[in-house]
Amino acid sequence: MAVISLPIYDRTGTQVGTYEIDPADLAPRISKQLLHDAVVMYQRNRRQGTVQTRGRGDVAGTTRKMYRQKGTGRARAGSRRTNIRRGGGHTFAKRPMDWSYRLPKKALRLATRMALAARILDREVTLIDQLSMDRPRTAEIAQILKAIADKTEEFVCLTARLARRRAEARRRAALRRAQRQAQAQTQSTISPEPTPSAQEIRVPILDGLKYYRNALLVVVPQYDVNIYRSVRNLPGVSVLPVDQLNALEILRPRRLLMTRAALDAFRQKVVQDKQQLCVPEEAPVPVG
Repeated sequence: MAVISLPIYDRTGTQVGTYEIDPADLAPRISKQLLHDAVVMYQRNRRQGTVQTRGRGDVAGTTRKMYRQKGTGRARAGSRRTNIRRGGGHTFAKRPMDWSYRLPKKALRLATRMALAARILDREVTLIDQLSMDRPRTAEIAQILKAIADKTEEFVCLTARLARRRAEARRRAALRRAQRQAQAQTQSTISPEPTPSAQEIRVPILDGLKYYRNALLVVVPQYDVNIYRSVRNLPGVSVLPVDQLNALEILRPRRLLMTRAALDAFRQKVVQDKQQLCVPEEAPVPVG
């Protein structure tokens, strides 16, 4: 992997520097199988496993055979609790179960590094020099995100762009419907109404963040209550400190916004993990 130069932006969307990083320092290669296994593990661990349905032993009713086996001319029938009768129990009743399991710790750490390296290779990580607030202000965070999206080409506000596309498609559909109605009125004896123009048909552009739940992940070096309270009110935007990142949290959003300190902290953590793996174990002291 070659060294990648990531531009660094300030709160106004102006580029103030560059950040040199080699994705190979995070992960020498990208294993899709390992990323898949890690994501599936995190998703299964989130399952509550509290689903339950009633089986034949859970419903009320006698277990006596409804009528004798032969001689009635009817089909053979057991008790009223059978699944083919109204109020009976399910054939394979669902029971509460624990879906969680764990992969090796080294594999999960490697999957986290691979996920971030893949995002950097795909140019889906945007860096900001710093992100700090003296008090919670959602409007200020929204203004920062909008400024970066408007003044840069690296950080494309996918949510707003896709929302505009959807609104444009809805506007065109409304225009086609109006044209068909006008054509139908022309063929009839009733005098046709004037066809509205494209400017007259206005479809409100809703916030694209409402369409895409996981649009942006803001990564900060450590937990900041002011940043957390400011970001949590923005639909589709979430915030996490570096020490809580994992493969699922990195791959789930459409884009990442990291501070320079957060990326430095992540790289420092990678170096520490590699040093721990390279430390040789002490030889056992012979007894006697």
